Amino acid sequence: MAAMPNPNAPSFVRRALRAGLFLTAGILAGCSNHDSMPVAPPNPHPAPAPMFRVVGEPRVAVRFIGFLTEPAGTSPLTGNFSVTLTDSIGRRAFLNDVRLNGVVMHQEVDAFGLPSRYTLDASELPGLALADTLRFEAIDGGDFTPPFAYLIVPSHLTLPPD
Repeated sequence: MAAMPNPNAPSFVRRALRAGLFLTAGILAGCSNHDSMPVAPPNPHPAPAPMFRVVGEPRVAVRFIGFLTEPAGTSPLTGNFSVTLTDSIGRRAFLNDVRLNGVVMHQEVDAFGLPSRYTLDASELPGLALADTLRFEAIDGGDFTPPFAYLIVPSHLTLPPD
């Protein structure tokens, strides 16, 4: 809140305060948010895209684990994939048709015959490369969930030349 000149103060003090108020008002009036110059330069490196995307509305929790190794030379990738599905109260569940990149995953059960997880060996995915997007999909979710898919995009790093 600006101070108003005191009518009992000497006249030169009142004039100085008025001049200060007019100067401050002029400076504030000159401030504008319509400047043509941006505050910061544009970012030449946009934020990376998310590493996974959900297509559909899964009604189960999905825990996807993948281990891949690229041996030296021209050998195919080695490794495996594991998926655990749980319902809303944390019980493990099996769906009727679950695939990774179009290949049906194998159901595993525990010692009591209860659902444990789905697995797939990397050698079962023909032509798989580290840069490939993985598509885990539930074609038929039975009573648990409508069909859905997770797209898993590999992260990458581009280095400048030496």
